[in-house]
Amino acid sequence: MLIEIPEWQNDPLKALEFGAHLRSVEQASIYKFDFGKVAFATPGWMLVIGDALREFRGARPDAKRQAINYRHLGYAAHVGFFQYFGMEYGQAPSEAAGSNTYVPISEVDVSQLRASASDKFLQVGELIEEDAQQLAQILTQTQDGEVVKTLTYSIREIVRNVVEHSGSTTYAISAQYWPANRCAELAVSDSGCGILASLKENPRLRAETDLDALKLSLLPGISSKAWRRRKASDVWANSGYGLFMTQRLCSLGGEFTLLSGRAGMRIVGSEAPTVQCIVPGTTVILRIDAGRVASLTKRLAEFHQEGARLAKAVGGANRLGPSLASQVLRPTAKTDFL
Repeated sequence: MLIEIPEWQNDPLKALEFGAHLRSVEQASIYKFDFGKVAFATPGWMLVIGDALREFRGARPDAKRQAINYRHLGYAAHVGFFQYFGMEYGQAPSEAAGSNTYVPISEVDVSQLRASASDKFLQVGELIEEDAQQLAQILTQTQDGEVVKTLTYSIREIVRNVVEHSGSTTYAISAQYWPANRCAELAVSDSGCGILASLKENPRLRAETDLDALKLSLLPGISSKAWRRRKASDVWANSGYGLFMTQRLCSLGGEFTLLSGRAGMRIVGSEAPTVQCIVPGTTVILRIDAGRVASLTKRLAEFHQEGARLAKAVGGANRLGPSLASQVLRPTAKTDFL
């Protein structure tokens, strides 16, 4: 059976739904995966497609699998894409050296991360901070400043969510900056319990579906753990703001994609189409227009103020459900969102 690998540029939703498509294909003794129409590999595309192919291999271990028309994807091979899903071609994840414009696909063992933090007498979040700063610098192509600090915080919180809430034993991460259009993309994926199962630990939240959980997770202050203890004097020091601030920073000329379980959202400006996907845990993809860092800096105060305002609405709800989340996240003139 021939299965065409979807490309990203012309139809990203098809690529995001590839895992669900693979679940529906009929049984066969051999599958040929055709990469012929894929012209460009981004970090998000590589992790989404790679995770789908890994799941397919695990679900149908006795079937033979063959890749065709793939040798033009030299960059993907260089950063570990093919070996990421089990094909012996190109370099392995983490093998490429990386640079100030890209981070190859890297698989992080959570238990080793915890052990390394313990050996260095650090909190896990402190250890994640160093890598988060490097990624923020790649995304913005600047070394410091308020946007770098905020993105460092946001990326750190996204990775901390994996380590502290998902139950995943590993996670994958990759990033790339393209000088030609001054855009950068970061993708993080895990195989944990997913956002819905995680948020169900919080008795103040009411989410019945994966899509409900995605909408709630984008609100400031939402967490499966943070409801137990919160310092009103410094809301930005608390967990539960990573996805909110990341989406806001991507709102100016960028994109933000969040997938978990059987649902996803791809937010571009005021458009937020839902995705019928199947992913093993949670995947976050953010694209930043590095050429607009100055504009982002000017908007940071507004994003912080908006987060504080929304957090009050969230904190005042006895049982926050998706209907309230949808009302709070309604688009406004200043901040196009949902």
